[in-house]
Amino acid sequence: MVKFGSPLLAALTVAASFYDTAVAKACGPSPAVKCCGMLSGAGLGDKVLLPNQTEYTTRLGSYWSVSAALSPWCMVLPSTAEDVSTIIKTLVSRNCTFGVKGGGHGSFALSNSVKDGVTIDFANMNGTTYDPQTEIASILPGGPWQEVYETLAPHGVTVTGGRAGSVGVGGFLTGGGNSFHAASHGMACDTVVNFEVVLADGSIVNANAEQHADLWVALKGGSGNLGLVTRFDLRVIKFPDATKPDIWGKFIAFDPADGDSVIDAMVNFTENAHLDQNTSSIMFFGHVPAAGGMVLQLGLENTKGIADPPAAAGYLTAGKILSTTSSIVPMPDLVRSENPGPTSRRSEPFALDEYGCVHRPRKLWRVTHGNSQSREDNGDLLAADDSRVFHDEAELKEAVQDHINWYSSQPSCFLSVFNDENHAVNWAAQRERRDPPAYIHEIDTARLSIGVEILDMELLMDKLEIENPHSAHELLFLHCIPSQCIGSEYGYEWRIYDDGVYDTDESAEEQNRNDDLLKMIEGLWD
Repeated sequence: MVKFGSPLLAALTVAASFYDTAVAKACGPSPAVKCCGMLSGAGLGDKVLLPNQTEYTTRLGSYWSVSAALSPWCMVLPSTAEDVSTIIKTLVSRNCTFGVKGGGHGSFALSNSVKDGVTIDFANMNGTTYDPQTEIASILPGGPWQEVYETLAPHGVTVTGGRAGSVGVGGFLTGGGNSFHAASHGMACDTVVNFEVVLADGSIVNANAEQHADLWVALKGGSGNLGLVTRFDLRVIKFPDATKPDIWGKFIAFDPADGDSVIDAMVNFTENAHLDQNTSSIMFFGHVPAAGGMVLQLGLENTKGIADPPAAAGYLTAGKILSTTSSIVPMPDLVRSENPGPTSRRSEPFALDEYGCVHRPRKLWRVTHGNSQSREDNGDLLAADDSRVFHDEAELKEAVQDHINWYSSQPSCFLSVFNDENHAVNWAAQRERRDPPAYIHEIDTARLSIGVEILDMELLMDKLEIENPHSAHELLFLHCIPSQCIGSEYGYEWRIYDDGVYDTDESAEEQNRNDDLLKMIEGLWD
Protein backbone atom coordinates (compact mmCIF):
# COMPACT_ATOMS: atom_id res chain seq x y z
CA MET A 1 0.00 0.00 0.00
CA VAL A 2 1.03 3.61 -0.53
CA LYS A 3 1.35 6.18 2.26
CA PHE A 4 0.60 9.85 1.58
CA GLY A 5 1.71 12.88 3.51
CA SER A 6 -0.92 15.41 2.42
CA PRO A 7 -4.23 15.54 0.54
CA LEU A 8 -2.57 17.31 -2.39
CA LEU A 9 0.26 14.77 -2.63
CA ALA A 10 -2.31 12.00 -2.27
CA ALA A 11 -4.36 13.34 -5.17
CA LEU A 12 -1.30 13.75 -7.39
CA THR A 13 -0.10 10.24 -6.57
CA VAL A 14 -3.55 8.78 -7.27
CA ALA A 15 -3.76 10.68 -10.54
CA ALA A 16 -0.37 9.39 -11.63
CA SER A 17 -1.35 5.84 -10.86
CA PHE A 18 -4.43 6.10 -13.05
CA TYR A 19 -2.51 7.52 -15.97
CA ASP A 20 -0.43 4.36 -15.85
CA THR A 21 -3.49 2.26 -16.72
CA ALA A 22 -5.41 1.82 -19.94
CA VAL A 23 -8.68 2.03 -18.02
CA ALA A 24 -7.91 5.52 -16.79
CA LYS A 25 -6.93 6.75 -20.23
CA ALA A 26 -10.23 5.53 -21.63
CA CYS A 27 -12.48 6.68 -18.79
CA GLY A 28 -10.73 9.79 -17.51
CA PRO A 29 -9.14 10.09 -14.09
CA SER A 30 -11.06 13.06 -12.64
CA PRO A 31 -13.79 11.26 -10.62
CA ALA A 32 -11.31 8.61 -9.46
CA VAL A 33 -8.77 11.19 -8.35
CA LYS A 34 -11.46 13.12 -6.50
CA CYS A 35 -12.77 10.15 -4.53
CA CYS A 36 -9.67 8.02 -4.08
CA GLY A 37 -7.41 11.00 -3.48
CA MET A 38 -9.65 12.36 -0.74
CA LEU A 39 -9.73 8.96 0.98
CA SER A 40 -5.96 8.87 0.96
CA GLY A 41 -5.75 12.42 2.22
CA ALA A 42 -8.23 11.67 5.02
CA GLY A 43 -5.64 9.55 6.80
CA LEU A 44 -6.48 6.30 5.02
CA GLY A 45 -3.60 6.36 2.56
CA ASP A 46 -2.06 3.07 3.68
CA LYS A 47 -5.48 1.42 3.41
CA VAL A 48 -6.24 2.53 -0.18
CA LEU A 49 -5.38 0.22 -3.08
CA LEU A 50 -4.97 1.58 -6.60
CA PRO A 51 -5.27 -0.30 -9.92
CA ASN A 52 -1.52 -0.33 -10.53
CA GLN A 53 -0.78 -2.16 -7.25
CA THR A 54 -0.26 -5.90 -6.93
CA GLU A 55 -2.47 -6.14 -3.85
CA TYR A 56 -5.36 -4.56 -5.79
CA THR A 57 -5.14 -7.44 -8.27
CA THR A 58 -4.88 -9.93 -5.42
CA ARG A 59 -8.05 -8.59 -3.84
CA LEU A 60 -9.91 -8.88 -7.15
CA GLY A 61 -8.89 -12.52 -7.24
CA SER A 62 -10.43 -13.15 -3.80
CA TYR A 63 -14.02 -12.97 -5.05
CA TRP A 64 -15.96 -16.23 -5.11
CA SER A 65 -17.57 -15.28 -8.42
CA VAL A 66 -15.69 -13.74 -11.32
CA SER A 67 -18.93 -12.04 -12.35
CA ALA A 68 -18.98 -10.08 -9.09
CA ALA A 69 -15.32 -9.01 -9.23
CA LEU A 70 -15.71 -5.54 -10.73
CA SER A 71 -12.63 -3.32 -11.02
CA PRO A 72 -13.26 -0.10 -9.04
CA TRP A 73 -11.35 3.17 -9.21
CA CYS A 74 -9.75 2.09 -5.95
CA MET A 75 -10.37 -0.12 -2.95
CA VAL A 76 -10.24 0.94 0.67
CA LEU A 77 -9.71 -1.63 3.43
CA PRO A 78 -10.79 -0.37 6.88
CA SER A 79 -9.43 -1.95 10.05
CA THR A 80 -11.82 -0.42 12.59
CA ALA A 81 -15.29 1.05 12.87
CA GLU A 82 -13.63 4.45 13.07
CA ASP A 83 -12.00 3.83 9.69
CA VAL A 84 -15.40 2.97 8.25
CA SER A 85 -16.80 6.20 9.69
CA THR A 86 -14.06 8.22 8.03
CA ILE A 87 -14.63 6.42 4.73
CA ILE A 88 -18.38 7.02 4.74
CA LYS A 89 -18.08 10.71 5.64
CA THR A 90 -15.49 11.21 2.92
CA LEU A 91 -17.43 9.40 0.21
CA VAL A 92 -20.71 11.09 1.11
CA SER A 93 -19.11 14.54 1.13
CA ARG A 94 -17.79 13.98 -2.40
CA ASN A 95 -20.91 12.17 -3.68
CA CYS A 96 -18.80 9.13 -4.57
CA THR A 97 -20.43 5.87 -5.64
CA PHE A 98 -19.30 2.87 -3.61
CA GLY A 99 -19.79 -0.87 -3.22
CA VAL A 100 -19.27 -3.04 -0.15
CA LYS A 101 -17.44 -6.37 0.05
CA GLY A 102 -17.69 -8.55 3.13
CA GLY A 103 -16.59 -12.13 2.58
CA GLY A 104 -16.97 -11.76 -1.19
CA HIS A 105 -19.44 -14.60 -1.77
CA GLY A 106 -21.92 -12.61 -3.89
CA SER A 107 -22.47 -14.15 -7.30
CA PHE A 108 -23.43 -11.26 -9.59
CA ALA A 109 -22.17 -7.85 -10.65
CA LEU A 110 -22.79 -5.07 -8.08
CA SER A 111 -23.56 -7.58 -5.31
CA ASN A 112 -20.34 -6.71 -3.48
CA SER A 113 -18.33 -4.32 -5.66
CA VAL A 114 -18.65 -1.43 -8.06
CA LYS A 115 -16.97 -0.50 -11.32
CA ASP A 116 -17.27 3.28 -11.49
CA GLY A 117 -16.61 4.07 -7.86
CA VAL A 118 -14.89 2.84 -4.70
CA THR A 119 -15.15 -0.66 -3.22
CA ILE A 120 -15.04 -0.81 0.58
CA ASP A 121 -13.41 -4.17 1.28
CA PHE A 122 -13.81 -5.47 4.86
CA ALA A 123 -11.07 -8.10 4.51
CA ASN A 124 -9.03 -6.56 7.34
CA MET A 125 -12.03 -6.62 9.70
CA ASN A 126 -12.05 -10.36 10.15
CA GLY A 127 -12.20 -12.16 13.46
CA THR A 128 -14.36 -13.83 16.10
CA THR A 129 -14.34 -13.63 19.90
CA TYR A 130 -16.46 -15.61 22.36
CA ASP A 131 -17.56 -14.62 25.86
CA PRO A 132 -18.57 -17.78 27.79
CA GLN A 133 -20.17 -15.67 30.52
CA THR A 134 -22.67 -13.96 28.22
CA GLU A 135 -22.67 -16.79 25.66
CA ILE A 136 -22.29 -14.19 22.94
CA ALA A 137 -20.02 -14.51 19.90
CA SER A 138 -18.82 -11.21 18.44
CA ILE A 139 -18.02 -11.54 14.75
CA LEU A 140 -16.50 -8.99 12.37
CA PRO A 141 -18.02 -8.70 8.87
CA GLY A 142 -15.08 -9.38 6.54
CA GLY A 143 -14.34 -13.07 6.97
CA PRO A 144 -15.79 -16.42 5.92
CA TRP A 145 -17.84 -18.66 8.16
CA GLN A 146 -15.12 -21.30 8.01
CA GLU A 147 -12.96 -19.24 10.33
CA VAL A 148 -15.89 -18.45 12.63
CA TYR A 149 -16.69 -22.14 13.13
CA GLU A 150 -13.03 -23.00 13.69
CA THR A 151 -12.82 -20.35 16.44
CA LEU A 152 -15.98 -21.47 18.23
CA ALA A 153 -15.69 -25.26 17.97
CA PRO A 154 -13.10 -25.62 20.78
CA HIS A 155 -15.65 -23.97 23.10
CA GLY A 156 -18.30 -26.55 22.20
CA VAL A 157 -20.55 -23.94 20.60
CA THR A 158 -21.52 -22.69 17.16
CA VAL A 159 -23.77 -20.05 15.57
CA THR A 160 -26.35 -19.87 12.79
CA GLY A 161 -23.91 -19.27 9.95
CA GLY A 162 -23.39 -20.26 6.35
CA ARG A 163 -23.76 -23.84 5.15
CA ALA A 164 -20.48 -23.59 3.22
CA GLY A 165 -17.32 -22.30 4.81
CA SER A 166 -16.63 -19.93 1.90
CA VAL A 167 -19.79 -17.89 2.54
CA GLY A 168 -19.05 -14.44 3.94
CA VAL A 169 -20.28 -13.18 7.31
CA GLY A 170 -21.51 -9.67 6.51
CA GLY A 171 -23.72 -10.31 3.50
CA PHE A 172 -25.11 -13.53 4.98
CA LEU A 173 -26.29 -12.00 8.25
CA THR A 174 -27.64 -8.74 6.83
CA GLY A 175 -29.37 -10.68 4.04
CA GLY A 176 -31.24 -13.02 6.41
CA GLY A 177 -29.15 -16.18 6.38
CA ASN A 178 -30.41 -19.75 5.89
CA SER A 179 -28.36 -22.09 8.07
CA PHE A 180 -28.36 -25.72 9.22
CA HIS A 181 -30.24 -24.45 12.29
CA ALA A 182 -33.02 -22.60 10.42
CA ALA A 183 -35.81 -24.95 11.54
CA SER A 184 -34.77 -24.84 15.19
CA HIS A 185 -33.54 -21.24 15.53
CA GLY A 186 -34.98 -19.27 12.62
CA MET A 187 -33.00 -17.25 10.14
CA ALA A 188 -29.45 -16.41 11.11
CA CYS A 189 -30.29 -12.73 11.55
CA ASP A 190 -32.83 -13.72 14.22
CA THR A 191 -29.97 -14.68 16.54
CA VAL A 192 -28.22 -11.30 16.26
CA VAL A 193 -28.64 -9.49 19.58
CA ASN A 194 -26.64 -6.41 18.58
CA PHE A 195 -25.28 -4.71 15.48
CA GLU A 196 -22.46 -2.21 15.66
CA VAL A 197 -23.19 -0.09 12.59
CA VAL A 198 -21.88 3.03 10.88
CA LEU A 199 -24.65 5.27 9.58
CA ALA A 200 -24.61 7.55 6.53
CA ASP A 201 -23.51 10.55 8.60
CA GLY A 202 -20.52 8.60 9.91
CA SER A 203 -21.89 8.05 13.40
CA ILE A 204 -21.18 4.70 15.07
CA VAL A 205 -24.15 3.25 16.95
CA ASN A 206 -25.24 -0.02 18.51
CA ALA A 207 -28.62 -1.32 17.39
CA ASN A 208 -30.31 -3.82 19.69
CA ALA A 209 -33.56 -4.36 21.58
CA GLU A 210 -32.81 -1.41 23.86
CA GLN A 211 -31.03 1.06 21.55
CA HIS A 212 -32.13 1.95 18.03
CA ALA A 213 -34.55 -0.97 18.16
CA ASP A 214 -36.16 -0.04 14.84
CA LEU A 215 -32.77 -0.18 13.12
CA TRP A 216 -32.01 -3.48 14.87
CA VAL A 217 -35.12 -4.99 13.29
CA ALA A 218 -34.59 -3.37 9.88
CA LEU A 219 -31.00 -4.60 9.59
CA LYS A 220 -32.27 -8.18 9.73
CA GLY A 221 -32.63 -8.45 5.97
CA GLY A 222 -31.76 -4.85 5.16
CA SER A 223 -28.44 -5.78 3.52
CA GLY A 224 -26.08 -2.78 3.26
CA ASN A 225 -28.83 -0.24 2.60
CA LEU A 226 -29.24 1.20 6.10
CA GLY A 227 -25.64 1.37 7.26
CA LEU A 228 -22.40 -0.60 7.27
CA VAL A 229 -22.30 -3.19 10.05
CA THR A 230 -18.87 -3.42 11.66
CA ARG A 231 -19.66 -6.10 14.28
CA PHE A 232 -22.34 -8.72 14.82
CA ASP A 233 -23.09 -10.06 18.32
CA LEU A 234 -24.84 -13.46 18.11
CA ARG A 235 -26.28 -15.87 20.64
CA VAL A 236 -24.40 -19.13 20.42
CA ILE A 237 -25.81 -22.64 20.11
CA LYS A 238 -24.35 -25.34 22.32
CA PHE A 239 -23.47 -28.79 21.00
CA PRO A 240 -24.97 -31.68 23.05
CA ASP A 241 -21.42 -32.71 23.96
CA ALA A 242 -19.05 -29.74 24.22
CA THR A 243 -16.08 -32.02 23.54
CA LYS A 244 -17.60 -33.20 20.26
CA PRO A 245 -18.80 -30.25 18.14
CA ASP A 246 -20.08 -32.74 15.57
CA ILE A 247 -22.72 -32.60 12.87
CA TRP A 248 -23.93 -35.35 10.51
CA GLY A 249 -23.81 -34.79 6.79
CA LYS A 250 -24.77 -36.86 3.77
CA PHE A 251 -24.25 -36.00 0.12
CA ILE A 252 -26.24 -37.79 -2.57
CA ALA A 253 -25.94 -37.55 -6.35
CA PHE A 254 -29.16 -38.54 -8.12
CA ASP A 255 -29.83 -39.34 -11.74
CA PRO A 256 -31.14 -35.99 -13.11
CA ALA A 257 -33.86 -37.94 -14.97
CA ASP A 258 -35.48 -38.56 -11.56
CA GLY A 259 -35.74 -34.85 -10.84
CA ASP A 260 -39.53 -34.81 -10.46
CA SER A 261 -39.60 -37.51 -7.79
CA VAL A 262 -36.67 -35.98 -5.90
CA ILE A 263 -38.45 -32.62 -5.88
CA ASP A 264 -41.58 -34.35 -4.58
CA ALA A 265 -39.46 -35.76 -1.75
CA MET A 266 -38.15 -32.28 -1.01
CA VAL A 267 -41.70 -30.89 -0.82
CA ASN A 268 -42.71 -33.65 1.57
CA PHE A 269 -39.59 -33.07 3.69
CA THR A 270 -40.33 -29.35 3.90
CA GLU A 271 -43.97 -29.83 4.83
CA ASN A 272 -42.88 -32.03 7.74
CA ALA A 273 -39.86 -30.01 8.87
CA HIS A 274 -41.58 -29.16 12.16
CA LEU A 275 -41.39 -32.84 13.15
CA ASP A 276 -37.57 -32.77 13.15
CA GLN A 277 -36.12 -29.31 13.60
CA ASN A 278 -32.53 -30.55 13.64
CA THR A 279 -32.41 -32.03 10.14
CA SER A 280 -32.08 -29.91 7.03
CA SER A 281 -31.64 -30.47 3.32
CA ILE A 282 -30.37 -28.45 0.40
CA MET A 283 -30.73 -29.41 -3.25
CA PHE A 284 -28.49 -28.49 -6.19
CA PHE A 285 -30.16 -28.90 -9.57
CA GLY A 286 -28.43 -27.31 -12.55
CA HIS A 287 -26.02 -27.44 -15.44
CA VAL A 288 -22.34 -27.79 -14.51
CA PRO A 289 -20.05 -28.13 -17.56
CA ALA A 290 -17.18 -29.43 -15.45
CA ALA A 291 -19.42 -32.30 -14.31
CA GLY A 292 -20.48 -33.14 -17.84
CA GLY A 293 -23.90 -31.47 -17.94
CA MET A 294 -26.96 -31.61 -15.69
CA VAL A 295 -26.45 -32.57 -12.07
CA LEU A 296 -28.89 -33.29 -9.25
CA GLN A 297 -27.26 -33.34 -5.84
CA LEU A 298 -28.58 -33.25 -2.30
CA GLY A 299 -27.02 -32.33 1.01
CA LEU A 300 -28.56 -33.63 4.25
CA GLU A 301 -27.47 -32.50 7.72
CA ASN A 302 -28.42 -33.15 11.31
CA THR A 303 -27.15 -30.65 13.89
CA LYS A 304 -27.36 -33.17 16.73
CA GLY A 305 -24.99 -35.55 14.96
CA ILE A 306 -27.67 -38.21 14.38
CA ALA A 307 -26.97 -40.28 11.26
CA ASP A 308 -29.76 -41.06 8.79
CA PRO A 309 -32.60 -39.58 10.85
CA PRO A 310 -36.13 -40.72 9.91
CA ALA A 311 -36.91 -37.27 8.48
CA ALA A 312 -34.43 -37.92 5.67
CA ALA A 313 -35.77 -41.36 4.73
CA GLY A 314 -38.00 -40.12 1.91
CA TYR A 315 -35.03 -38.95 -0.10
CA LEU A 316 -33.38 -42.37 -0.08
CA THR A 317 -36.11 -43.89 -2.25
CA ALA A 318 -36.83 -40.81 -4.38
CA GLY A 319 -34.71 -41.78 -7.37
CA LYS A 320 -31.68 -43.59 -8.71
CA ILE A 321 -28.69 -42.78 -6.52
CA LEU A 322 -25.45 -42.45 -8.48
CA SER A 323 -23.19 -41.89 -5.47
CA THR A 324 -23.39 -41.11 -1.78
CA THR A 325 -21.09 -40.21 1.12
CA SER A 326 -21.95 -39.87 4.79
CA SER A 327 -20.04 -38.87 7.92
CA ILE A 328 -20.29 -37.44 11.41
CA VAL A 329 -17.58 -34.79 11.70
CA PRO A 330 -16.84 -31.52 13.50
CA MET A 331 -18.80 -28.59 12.09
CA PRO A 332 -15.71 -26.89 10.55
CA ASP A 333 -14.87 -30.06 8.63
CA LEU A 334 -18.36 -30.43 7.19
CA VAL A 335 -18.62 -26.88 5.86
CA ARG A 336 -15.10 -27.14 4.47
CA SER A 337 -16.21 -30.14 2.41
CA GLU A 338 -19.08 -28.09 1.02
CA ASN A 339 -16.79 -25.42 -0.39
CA PRO A 340 -17.00 -25.60 -4.20
CA GLY A 341 -13.67 -26.13 -5.91
CA PRO A 342 -12.40 -24.04 -8.82
CA THR A 343 -13.82 -26.44 -11.41
CA SER A 344 -17.32 -26.43 -9.96
CA ARG A 345 -17.96 -22.80 -9.16
CA ARG A 346 -21.57 -22.53 -10.18
CA SER A 347 -21.32 -18.76 -9.84
CA GLU A 348 -19.04 -18.15 -12.84
CA PRO A 349 -21.35 -17.40 -15.75
CA PHE A 350 -19.84 -16.63 -19.12
CA ALA A 351 -19.12 -12.90 -19.50
CA LEU A 352 -21.24 -11.23 -22.20
CA ASP A 353 -19.50 -7.85 -22.36
CA GLU A 354 -17.96 -8.38 -25.79
CA TYR A 355 -21.37 -9.03 -27.34
CA GLY A 356 -23.06 -5.94 -25.92
CA CYS A 357 -24.11 -2.78 -27.72
CA VAL A 358 -21.17 -0.46 -28.15
CA HIS A 359 -23.48 2.49 -28.78
CA ARG A 360 -26.76 1.84 -27.02
CA PRO A 361 -29.67 3.63 -28.77
CA ARG A 362 -31.86 5.87 -26.61
CA LYS A 363 -35.03 4.27 -28.03
CA LEU A 364 -35.79 0.65 -28.87
CA TRP A 365 -39.00 -1.09 -29.88
CA ARG A 366 -40.35 -4.46 -28.83
CA VAL A 367 -43.08 -6.26 -30.79
CA THR A 368 -45.38 -8.52 -28.77
CA HIS A 369 -47.96 -10.69 -30.51
CA GLY A 370 -50.39 -13.51 -29.83
CA ASN A 371 -47.75 -16.21 -30.21
CA SER A 372 -45.03 -14.50 -28.18
CA GLN A 373 -43.21 -16.62 -25.62
CA SER A 374 -42.64 -13.62 -23.38
CA ARG A 375 -44.93 -12.86 -20.45
CA GLU A 376 -45.67 -9.89 -18.24
CA ASP A 377 -44.93 -9.92 -14.53
CA ASN A 378 -45.65 -6.78 -12.48
CA GLY A 379 -44.98 -4.64 -15.53
CA ASP A 380 -41.74 -6.39 -16.50
CA LEU A 381 -41.52 -8.29 -19.78
CA LEU A 382 -39.93 -11.67 -19.04
CA ALA A 383 -38.41 -14.14 -21.47
CA ALA A 384 -39.81 -17.66 -21.53
CA ASP A 385 -36.64 -18.82 -19.76
CA ASP A 386 -35.74 -15.97 -17.41
CA SER A 387 -33.01 -17.73 -15.43
CA ARG A 388 -30.62 -19.36 -17.90
CA VAL A 389 -26.91 -18.79 -17.22
CA PHE A 390 -24.14 -19.35 -19.76
CA HIS A 391 -20.95 -20.99 -18.56
CA ASP A 392 -19.10 -20.89 -21.85
CA GLU A 393 -19.36 -19.67 -25.43
CA ALA A 394 -20.83 -22.95 -26.63
CA GLU A 395 -23.83 -22.55 -24.30
CA LEU A 396 -24.36 -18.98 -25.47
CA LYS A 397 -24.23 -20.06 -29.12
CA GLU A 398 -26.75 -22.82 -28.48
CA ALA A 399 -29.14 -20.37 -26.83
CA VAL A 400 -28.85 -17.86 -29.68
CA GLN A 401 -29.43 -20.56 -32.29
CA ASP A 402 -32.53 -21.71 -30.43
CA HIS A 403 -33.74 -18.12 -30.30
CA ILE A 404 -33.47 -17.41 -34.02
CA ASN A 405 -34.93 -20.79 -35.01
CA TRP A 406 -38.67 -20.30 -35.35
CA TYR A 407 -39.27 -24.03 -35.00
CA SER A 408 -37.17 -24.61 -31.89
CA SER A 409 -39.06 -26.14 -28.98
CA GLN A 410 -36.64 -24.67 -26.44
CA PRO A 411 -37.93 -21.68 -24.46
CA SER A 412 -35.81 -18.65 -25.24
CA CYS A 413 -33.95 -16.63 -22.63
CA PHE A 414 -33.86 -13.61 -24.96
CA LEU A 415 -36.30 -10.86 -25.89
CA SER A 416 -35.83 -9.37 -29.37
CA VAL A 417 -36.09 -5.60 -29.83
CA PHE A 418 -35.37 -3.29 -32.77
CA ASN A 419 -33.35 -0.13 -33.03
CA ASP A 420 -35.43 1.04 -36.01
CA GLU A 421 -39.07 1.95 -35.45
CA ASN A 422 -40.08 1.40 -39.07
CA HIS A 423 -38.68 -2.10 -38.90
CA ALA A 424 -40.71 -2.75 -35.74
CA VAL A 425 -43.88 -1.40 -37.37
CA ASN A 426 -43.46 -3.64 -40.40
CA TRP A 427 -42.84 -6.69 -38.25
CA ALA A 428 -45.89 -5.86 -36.10
CA ALA A 429 -48.02 -5.62 -39.24
CA GLN A 430 -46.97 -9.11 -40.30
CA ARG A 431 -47.59 -10.57 -36.86
CA GLU A 432 -51.01 -8.89 -36.70
CA ARG A 433 -52.06 -10.86 -39.74
CA ARG A 434 -50.68 -14.17 -38.43
CA ASP A 435 -50.86 -13.98 -34.60
CA PRO A 436 -53.06 -11.08 -33.52
CA PRO A 437 -53.10 -8.91 -31.60
CA ALA A 438 -49.70 -7.29 -32.23
CA TYR A 439 -48.42 -4.43 -30.10
CA ILE A 440 -45.30 -2.30 -30.02
CA HIS A 441 -43.65 -1.31 -26.75
CA GLU A 442 -41.34 1.68 -26.81
CA ILE A 443 -38.22 1.10 -24.67
CA ASP A 444 -36.35 4.03 -23.11
CA THR A 445 -32.83 2.74 -22.50
CA ALA A 446 -31.89 5.81 -20.46
CA ARG A 447 -34.05 4.39 -17.66
CA LEU A 448 -32.37 0.99 -17.56
CA SER A 449 -30.58 -0.08 -14.40
CA ILE A 450 -26.86 -0.75 -14.43
CA GLY A 451 -26.11 -4.35 -15.35
CA VAL A 452 -29.04 -4.95 -17.72
CA GLU A 453 -27.70 -6.94 -20.66
CA ILE A 454 -28.49 -5.78 -24.22
CA LEU A 455 -26.71 -7.83 -26.86
CA ASP A 456 -26.01 -6.82 -30.45
CA MET A 457 -27.35 -9.51 -32.79
CA GLU A 458 -24.89 -8.72 -35.57
CA LEU A 459 -21.97 -9.00 -33.15
CA LEU A 460 -23.32 -12.31 -31.89
CA MET A 461 -23.66 -13.66 -35.43
CA ASP A 462 -20.12 -12.60 -36.27
CA LYS A 463 -18.33 -13.73 -33.11
CA LEU A 464 -20.26 -16.98 -32.71
CA GLU A 465 -20.04 -17.76 -36.44
CA ILE A 466 -23.79 -18.22 -36.87
CA GLU A 467 -25.32 -17.90 -40.32
CA ASN A 468 -28.19 -15.42 -40.19
CA PRO A 469 -28.42 -12.71 -42.86
CA HIS A 470 -31.40 -11.07 -41.18
CA SER A 471 -29.84 -9.73 -37.98
CA ALA A 472 -29.93 -6.03 -38.96
CA HIS A 473 -31.76 -3.72 -36.54
CA GLU A 474 -32.15 -6.50 -33.97
CA LEU A 475 -30.89 -6.42 -30.38
CA LEU A 476 -31.49 -8.87 -27.54
CA PHE A 477 -32.39 -8.35 -23.90
CA LEU A 478 -31.32 -11.21 -21.67
CA HIS A 479 -34.10 -12.51 -19.40
CA CYS A 480 -36.11 -9.33 -18.86
CA ILE A 481 -37.08 -5.86 -20.04
CA PRO A 482 -37.65 -3.94 -16.79
CA SER A 483 -40.93 -2.11 -16.35
CA GLN A 484 -39.33 1.26 -15.60
CA CYS A 485 -38.02 1.57 -19.15
CA ILE A 486 -41.18 0.39 -20.95
CA GLY A 487 -43.09 3.34 -22.36
CA SER A 488 -46.20 3.57 -24.46
CA GLU A 489 -47.85 0.53 -26.02
CA TYR A 490 -49.64 0.78 -29.34
CA GLY A 491 -50.88 -1.34 -32.23
CA TYR A 492 -49.08 -1.33 -35.54
CA GLU A 493 -52.02 0.26 -37.34
CA TRP A 494 -51.24 3.73 -36.03
CA ARG A 495 -48.74 4.05 -38.89
CA ILE A 496 -51.27 3.16 -41.64
CA TYR A 497 -53.20 5.79 -43.59
CA ASP A 498 -56.66 5.20 -45.02
CA ASP A 499 -55.15 4.21 -48.35
CA GLY A 500 -53.05 1.54 -46.61
CA VAL A 501 -49.67 3.22 -47.21
CA TYR A 502 -47.19 3.12 -44.34
CA ASP A 503 -45.74 6.35 -43.08
CA THR A 504 -42.18 5.25 -43.77
CA ASP A 505 -39.57 5.58 -46.42
CA GLU A 506 -41.16 3.47 -49.14
CA SER A 507 -38.09 1.64 -50.32
CA ALA A 508 -36.86 0.92 -46.81
CA GLU A 509 -40.30 -0.31 -45.79
CA GLU A 510 -40.49 -2.69 -48.69
CA GLN A 511 -36.99 -4.00 -48.02
CA ASN A 512 -37.81 -4.54 -44.36
CA ARG A 513 -41.02 -6.33 -45.31
CA ASN A 514 -39.20 -8.61 -47.74
CA ASP A 515 -36.44 -9.35 -45.27
CA ASP A 516 -38.90 -10.16 -42.51
CA LEU A 517 -41.08 -12.35 -44.70
CA LEU A 518 -38.04 -14.27 -45.88
CA LYS A 519 -36.84 -14.64 -42.32
CA MET A 520 -40.23 -15.95 -41.24
CA ILE A 521 -40.42 -18.39 -44.13
CA GLU A 522 -36.94 -19.73 -43.39
CA GLY A 523 -37.79 -20.19 -39.73
CA LEU A 524 -35.06 -17.85 -38.52
CA TRP A 525 -37.11 -15.50 -36.37
CA ASP A 526 -38.15 -15.98 -32.78
